[in-house]
Amino acid sequence: MTRANQATNFTLHAPTVESPEVIRQQVSYVDAVTAFDSAESAGGYPEGYNGSFRQQREQRVVEQLIRQYPAGGHILDLPCGAGRGSQLLIQGGHRITAVDSSKHMVEKARQIIATRHPAAMDRCEFVTGDAADTGFADESFDGVWCQRLFHHFHEPQTRIHVLSEFARLSRGPVIVSFANSFALSVVAKRLKFAILGRDLGNYRPIPMSTMVEEFQAAGLSVTLKQPVCWGMSRLWYVVGIPDAVSARKAG
Repeated sequence: MTRANQATNFTLHAPTVESPEVIRQQVSYVDAVTAFDSAESAGGYPEGYNGSFRQQREQRVVEQLIRQYPAGGHILDLPCGAGRGSQLLIQGGHRITAVDSSKHMVEKARQIIATRHPAAMDRCEFVTGDAADTGFADESFDGVWCQRLFHHFHEPQTRIHVLSEFARLSRGPVIVSFANSFALSVVAKRLKFAILGRDLGNYRPIPMSTMVEEFQAAGLSVTLKQPVCWGMSRLWYVVGIPDAVSARKAG
């Protein structure tokens, strides 16, 4: 069965969420974990934002988005990668738990933050963990930050499961990046790969409407949709509030 067929064999508004064991066996989940689980991958992963227009624009958007979190909040950064987002979170005054499935990424993030922000190390925890089943208690965090993960997930059930885990963990905003299929950069990438006769690999853009529906299916109400560069960049962020939290506040 192809990956495309796997994706279409799932009913978007399914009433139940797949078990962690099922999700861990999904093709894209295995590919994403495997791709970054090496010292070589961690060594070449970006540690921060460079001086290019695109990178500077992305950094400004991230800095604006993390203001959605309560001041001094405890934020889950998953996946933390080499600590690019973690650094902006701690600069914003937050306490973080940085989690990644790759122990190499976790160690690199720890080293980067210890070197560049030593005074903030008492506000940081570093954990090797699994997005399908983090092991943290319900509402352990004031917010969740998830950057550059969901474009690796081809199967809707994988995305919904991980979003549901984030909704369970958070008592505040859940902020997730994804690759929006509405972007010139996506058209250019598809055209380039078609000419070269290559598959898109593990980078899968999806429509915004799909992402919003999957947030809703996971128990998250979308409050903000933010592009890095509207119409040009495929990188967008979606902010959602867990329905349980909204209901409690309304009551």
